[in-house]
Amino acid sequence: MVNDFQNGALSTRLGIPYIDGIDVVHGHSAAYGATIFLHNSGLGVTRDPLLIKKIGAATALEVRANGIQYTFAPCIAVCRDPRWGRCYESYSEDPEIVRLMTEIISSLQGEITDDSEKGAPFVNGHKQKIAACAKHYVGDGETHLGENTGNTMISSKKMFGIHMPAYNDSVIKGVATIMTSYSSWNGVKMHANGKLVTGYLKNKLKFKGFVISDWQGIDSITDPPHANYTYSILAGINAGIDMVMVPLNYTEFIDGLTYLVKSKFIPMSRIDDAVRRILRVKFTMGLFENPLADYSMTKYLGCQVNFLRIALFKTVAYVCRYRHFNGCLFFNH
Repeated sequence: MVNDFQNGALSTRLGIPYIDGIDVVHGHSAAYGATIFLHNSGLGVTRDPLLIKKIGAATALEVRANGIQYTFAPCIAVCRDPRWGRCYESYSEDPEIVRLMTEIISSLQGEITDDSEKGAPFVNGHKQKIAACAKHYVGDGETHLGENTGNTMISSKKMFGIHMPAYNDSVIKGVATIMTSYSSWNGVKMHANGKLVTGYLKNKLKFKGFVISDWQGIDSITDPPHANYTYSILAGINAGIDMVMVPLNYTEFIDGLTYLVKSKFIPMSRIDDAVRRILRVKFTMGLFENPLADYSMTKYLGCQVNFLRIALFKTVAYVCRYRHFNGCLFFNH
């Protein structure tokens, strides 16, 4: 399937390969026979970055076994309210533990080299590594009353002291992409928050990869979602989103974006910036040199079962040691 899509992309006028992304948060759960690791809540309790790096490397191999080059992971949310239904996606309520777990980026993408440009995406070992995506930018783990996609009502001190540090670390480690959150910060939707997406992430942290929306993420800029889609496109792209996840009516998005650019509501410089960032990631990944799936990689699917047993044993050992877990509910099951 991946190769069929890729051949279609390569047959177009410019022949630019497409990048295939999938949610692989704790193992390649969409593939039959793949190794499924513990949820992030279970991995965070180990406080073991070396174990996390081994899991990342194993996961990258199994994703490549399907010909896929990109994962929407890691989730580096700091869950501060266990009422949030996605708390299991968070490594910890402690931002220092979440920062420790960003080591998985180095194993998904490869260890960044000393001569790498600050903020530039880094994906090494092209056939055995995949592009990573730090998400959900930012503050999704502390919404009011734990409401999913809700409003994070906290001060700048808390936002930048609790929820932002793991993103700083991710950029330093060369993370290829960052995904914006459905949630809001003090009433401003993150998908439309230009101050944080462009002002802080791109300008201050010098992030040079691309920013991707969540699934139908720009739709949720309005209430109800999709109430004014033209405005959603305008607000999202001008805020700094470079790639938009449009699962259904993609022609509506293309037509709307084209109109806004031709009418000069979205400057061509913003489009050039987005294209430059997307191409930078694709070149860094070696996607132009190796666009098609390598069938010799299929042997890696499901090869990590024994390693999973080690991960489970270590987690149980840490539970016995600490007797609690980071404010989340994982060990009540």
